[in-house]
Amino acid sequence: MILLVRKFIRADKVYKRQNYVIIIAAIIPWLVNVTYLFNYRPFGHIDLTPYAFSVTCLITSIGLVQLKLFDIIPVARDKIIEDLSDGILVLDTLDRVVDMNTKLKKYLQQNSTRKFRLEETMIGISDENIDKLFGMNNFSTAGTYAEKGTGLGLLLCKEFVEKNNGEIWVKSEIGKGSTFSFSLPIR
Repeated sequence: MILLVRKFIRADKVYKRQNYVIIIAAIIPWLVNVTYLFNYRPFGHIDLTPYAFSVTCLITSIGLVQLKLFDIIPVARDKIIEDLSDGILVLDTLDRVVDMNTKLKKYLQQNSTRKFRLEETMIGISDENIDKLFGMNNFSTAGTYAEKGTGLGLLLCKEFVEKNNGEIWVKSEIGKGSTFSFSLPIR
């Protein structure tokens, strides 16, 4: 028990909650058994220690599910990703931000503007049509696979970005693709 408490005191923040569950689960049957041995028996001669083990199983099960008690991923993430000297950005299969370490968060907070970019490498947009993209005339052409649009998407993006004191722009080359970019100030 002393070793568990010492481990809890010295544990990293990732381990604290997990160790807390283990300590509680270990203390319950121990305390119930000690009270039985000291002749404190609220239910006569019934030993409550087996019931205490049932409670311990319940608490450990909750720890397994809620805190991923024996899951190595949160530990590995904290030990590997957070301790790197470089900024790390984790994206899912749809290129959405899933996670980033504190080094990258600090870097992003130092820079007053964030720039974002989306590239497509299909047909591109002519210079004539680029000028119409952000206009109020709901301009739209057929997509790469003849899909239809309303012409409102980029207009809404422009309005959102500008309302947040940002900028939006497009660079494109026919036959090579387009790059849609925007920047937003950091507050």
